[in-house]
Amino acid sequence: MIDGASTPDDGWIRLTLFVAPNSRASALAVEHMQRSLEGHESRSFRLEIVDVVADPQRCIGDRVLVTPTLLAREFGQRVVGDLGNASLLEYFLRSLLMLRARRA
Repeated sequence: MIDGASTPDDGWIRLTLFVAPNSRASALAVEHMQRSLEGHESRSFRLEIVDVVADPQRCIGDRVLVTPTLLAREFGQRVVGDLGNASLLEYFLRSLLMLRARRA
C-alpha cells in the first residue's frame, strides 16, 4: 500500500523513499518499489514518497545525502540506488518482515 498517513503503532512497516524530481534513477526506484510491494500487499508495508526538493527538511532529519534512498526508519535500515536489483529488494523487504516478527 502506498500511503504516508500511517501511525507508529498501526502494524504497518513504514518505508520512505526519498526521490529527486527529473531524476531517471528516482523514477526507476519508484517503479521498482511499487512493483515489489505488489507482491507484499497483505504483509503490511506502507510507502511514503518524499520529493527532496519540495521537502528538504525531511532529508536533513533523516540524514539522506543521495537519492534515491529507501528508508525503514523503525529498523534503522536503508537502501540507496534505483532499487533495480529485484532479488536484493525482495531480501530487504523479507528481512524487515522477519525483524517485525521478532519484535512481536
